[in-house]
Amino acid sequence: MTKTLGPATQMAADAVEWNMGNYWTALQEAAASDIFRESDPTAPELVPIREEIAQRNGFLYTGKMDVNGFSSTGYSYAEEDYFQQCKSTVKPYISDIMNDGQSMIFLLEVPIITNGHFDGIVYGGISADFLSDIVSNLSIGSGGVAYVLDRKGNVIGHRNASVVAESSNMIEAAETDPSVADVAAVNQRMIQRETGFGAYKFYGDNKFVGFAPIDGNQEWSIAIETSQREFKSTLDRSILLTVLVVILVVLATFPVAVKVGRSISGPIQSCVVRLEMMADGDLHTPSPQVKSKDETAQLAKALEVMLSRLNDVAQDVTHHLSKMAQGDFRENISRTYWGDFVSMEQSIKAIHSSLRDTLSQISHSAGTVASSAVQVSNGAQSFRLRKESTK
Repeated sequence: MTKTLGPATQMAADAVEWNMGNYWTALQEAAASDIFRESDPTAPELVPIREEIAQRNGFLYTGKMDVNGFSSTGYSYAEEDYFQQCKSTVKPYISDIMNDGQSMIFLLEVPIITNGHFDGIVYGGISADFLSDIVSNLSIGSGGVAYVLDRKGNVIGHRNASVVAESSNMIEAAETDPSVADVAAVNQRMIQRETGFGAYKFYGDNKFVGFAPIDGNQEWSIAIETSQREFKSTLDRSILLTVLVVILVVLATFPVAVKVGRSISGPIQSCVVRLEMMADGDLHTPSPQVKSKDETAQLAKALEVMLSRLNDVAQDVTHHLSKMAQGDFRENISRTYWGDFVSMEQSIKAIHSSLRDTLSQISHSAGTVASSAVQVSNGAQSFRLRKESTK
């Protein structure tokens, strides 16, 4: 809403400023002309000029007031606030909204300056309806509304003409009605010519409002409010639609997700089971077969290679230990181990070599003892025979 109301409010303020700028420019050109400077307010030669300016620029009427406030209408307005303000400041000034007997109008005054001194006023009356026409097309949603405040906080532009006619002022109303205090707080910021956003509750509905000052010679501010309930109802429908779309997407993709998940978790679980069997000493059961070509296949392949190598080491160690247990030391260990199994290879080779040397020495010693025993036996037999022959 901030992104929507901010630019919309500023564009509306610019539109009002542009419209008012056209009026001010026409009056400033007239105030600089010789005929307005030199003619009396009621001079006949000034009448067609005044009418032509009014018709060309959209004024209800135009005229001149002299330095004493005497006007082209034949009346003096010296005591009116708008004359006094323009005379004292010597700057363009716009009156408060007022009823001229026929319609609600604004009176624009531009000072005539002669030799640097105040020398009268060129004025023009414009219908206040143009503000209401502008704000009538600025509402956001059926519950939204736009309005214009003057420097005192009076509503001078609203789609409801009665609000303008009654000079509605929430700042003054808040002094006796606390229920409009939030509205008054926002309106107070507006007459201080702030640009911003606010919120209040009005006519039982929470409103969100953006506001901006209208630049130029008029100290006005414009606001665009919208119903939070109306905006949130659209937002809630959008959120609900988004949630439904998400649910449908989840339901549609769930079978695929399950299938993909199982294609990943199944092989991994099989590998876990096989690793647990290997931890229990099973090196013979084949590793699980994975047909995919992703990382799970690489995991299964690595497990198969590991089992094959461990199985080769276990069978080789078993073979050689079995031979040594049978006393057969003729077969040398020729397989080359890898990694941490190198120390096992070296230990088995050391045991094989040591036992073979020990048994070889034992066999040699046994042969020597046997030969000596034969010699002793032969000597004893010869002695016995010699002894018997002597007898």
